[in-house]
Amino acid sequence: MTDRRDPQKKLLQDVIRFKAQRNEARRTLAGQAVLVRELRAQLLAVRLAGRLLRTDDFQRFVGVDNVLDEHGRIDWVKVDNRVDDLLRRRPELAAKPDRIDQGEALWRQGPHACSQHLPGGEHEVEAVPARDLSSMSSEIS
Repeated sequence: MTDRRDPQKKLLQDVIRFKAQRNEARRTLAGQAVLVRELRAQLLAVRLAGRLLRTDDFQRFVGVDNVLDEHGRIDWVKVDNRVDDLLRRRPELAAKPDRIDQGEALWRQGPHACSQHLPGGEHEVEAVPARDLSSMSSEIS
């Protein structure tokens, strides 16, 4: 069975099909990028809950992009150092002492802290087995 279509028409149809596939891949990638940004924001909010009065101050004065490593993962040492520097410069941004204990408790709760204490927290957070994390990190990067 041979394809008897005109070679130019065949090539044009292939180009159209490949462009459609490319556009779909771009939409998927854009959606995944939004999800990764939201997850980073949630993780930072939980980590900073006991240190900053308002977690959005971190984005305003430091910025998430400034604490990412070369693979786009959050560098928690950088986060801690930047928050320490921020609180030295602007002590009024610090959380009240009763919130410090609460923030530490949130961080130790792991993935369930997001579902309980963040906006939109009514959603169930599913724990991911450790064996799945390595495959996910290569997909996200």
